[in-house]
This record gives sequence, C-alpha cells and structure tokens, in this order.
Amino acid sequence: MLINNTTFNDYVITQDVEDTDECILIKARHKHSNTQMSFFGIYLPPENSVYGDKADNLFELLVNKLYDTGTYDLTVMMGDFNCRIGNKCDYVERIDDVPTRGKHRQRGKRPWSIAIEFHAAKSTK
Repeated sequence: MLINNTTFNDYVITQDVEDTDECILIKARHKHSNTQMSFFGIYLPPENSVYGDKADNLFELLVNKLYDTGTYDLTVMMGDFNCRIGNKCDYVERIDDVPTRGKHRQRGKRPWSIAIEFHAAKSTK
C-alpha cells in the first residue's frame, strides 16, 4: 500500500504488528475528528497452490481483525482472494519445480463462509 506523505498531516497512520505475507492492515485516525479507518491488503493463494492451505489461518485472522476494527467508521478490504473456484494451479506444470499437493482439506464450513457470516451479521445491526 502506498500512502501519500501529505496524508500524515491529517491522519495518524499505524501498521498492524501482526501482519503476515497474506494480510496487511493499515489503521488511520483523523487527528481532528477522530474518524477511524482500516485498510486491509490481502492475498489468498489459489486453492491448488502449495500455499493454499493458508486459507483457514487467513480467514481466521481476518475475522479476528474485523472484530478488532468493528467500531471503525470505514473498513476497506482489497486484494486478491482468488475466489476459490475451479481447479487451476498457480504454477506451470513440467516447468516450475513446485511439488503438488492434494485437495484442500474439508473441515466443516469453508473458510470464507465465516467472513460472509460476520459481514451479514454486521450489516443487519
């Protein structure tokens, strides 16, 4: 994420200390009105990726951070969620030297359903 230097004149900008390779959280508080905003930058690898098993942890982390910033005036989520549809890989077979792995394990609810339920519950309040 890029933040213009003049933004620091009006806002206190902080980066969440628990950021990961998949999720970055920037928090902004307006110095005069105390308006609070949160900006999430997210990357979720494709399901068949060798890194695809990080989805459970990522969605758990997102939900926790959404609860932490739930009282903020504005929350923006942006990034690449890879929609988790289809069966495409994030590498070229027989060219990239990436070991394959089996299907993402199924444990009850799909990881993104937790985030959808959170959003639906928040929207009805």
